[in-house]
Amino acid sequence: MSSIIGSNEILVFFHKFKNALVCLLLVAAVVTAYHRLPHNDFVAFDDNKLIYNNPQIKDGLSWENIKWAFTTNYFSNWHPLTWLSLMLDYELYGLEPWGYHRTALILHALNAIVLYFALLRLTRPHPLPPLLNEMGLGDEQVKGGRPPLFCSFLKERGQVKGVRPL
Repeated sequence: MSSIIGSNEILVFFHKFKNALVCLLLVAAVVTAYHRLPHNDFVAFDDNKLIYNNPQIKDGLSWENIKWAFTTNYFSNWHPLTWLSLMLDYELYGLEPWGYHRTALILHALNAIVLYFALLRLTRPHPLPPLLNEMGLGDEQVKGGRPPLFCSFLKERGQVKGVRPL
């Protein structure tokens, strides 16, 4: 007579779905860390120039604005993915801050998942300790806005596809 906790079925289930379970735990950790984010307002530091006083963002997604996103150096930065995502946010949420913050929360969760798979390939079999150090649960990513999130996502995605374990 074996106990439920010690049964092979649970171990087989965990082994089969461990990556999905880890991803769910990562999303839960990010949502827990940033759960108050959608309740915040825009930040007076740069959101005025980036979002609510930017006519290209308020015009939404158009071919002209997509071209602008890839050719502008507005606000001393070239970050077309940021501009495109802000235009999409405006299309979806207007000037409601919660929508922009929700997108940032989703980007944080995606970055945590992509980083997990990158570390899984690099550090087999135990990626979680380095993941917890590199997840970006501090406030630097929030202060930095979307460009660091997109950079992290693309860099980590490239690591997942191109890096082999040592």
